[in-house]
Amino acid sequence: MTLKPTPAAATLTPASGVVNSKTMLNAKGLPPNTEVGLHFITARGNRMTPSGWNLDSVPLATVTTKADGSLTAPIKIPDDLGGWHMVKLAARDRVLTEVPFYVEQSLIKVAPKRVKVGEPFTIQIKGVGWTELDNTLAVSYDNAAMGYACGFNSNGDITINLVASGQLGTHLIDLYPAIYKGKDRVPWNYQTPYLTYAQDFPALALGYRLPAYRLAIEIVP
Repeated sequence: MTLKPTPAAATLTPASGVVNSKTMLNAKGLPPNTEVGLHFITARGNRMTPSGWNLDSVPLATVTTKADGSLTAPIKIPDDLGGWHMVKLAARDRVLTEVPFYVEQSLIKVAPKRVKVGEPFTIQIKGVGWTELDNTLAVSYDNAAMGYACGFNSNGDITINLVASGQLGTHLIDLYPAIYKGKDRVPWNYQTPYLTYAQDFPALALGYRLPAYRLAIEIVP
């Protein structure tokens, strides 16, 4: 039996969320009484080695459509890269339709929050993206730039291990969106804090919603 082209359409409600969140898929116009594979389209690789990166299809579930060609299924968003992804519906090696989903960043932990000078502490963030516009967070400690962290080849997980320094009291750690790299030459600043990220960051025009983080630890005796 050959599947005929169909005017398939699908929606996800909600259409955005953090990793491990749930969304509901509703589709119509699919072949009736047919097993449909649901796949999460993401990226694998990095921009640091010659092997580069490619798009990958992660299986989510297999669901059978109803007699009217409709389909309803809950989906759990994988612990994966952030940013824009597609959920693909396919049957018999043919893509029936795709629907976008936006994976948002989420702060997982700052621990411990009370440390002595010289002791380590960890910041972890999930849902960091893979494009040059959303795979990088620039880090500052007490308003001094320290460097950047990238979440591409760690599948969206940024785990930053820092060492407490300075006098007793509260110290601030800021993480800002940053552009990983580009073709423009200096004075364009790549991999540095983009302080006006909420007003004119290039990714805004593409629908990205990138947060900044103002975190704090306390140095104790």
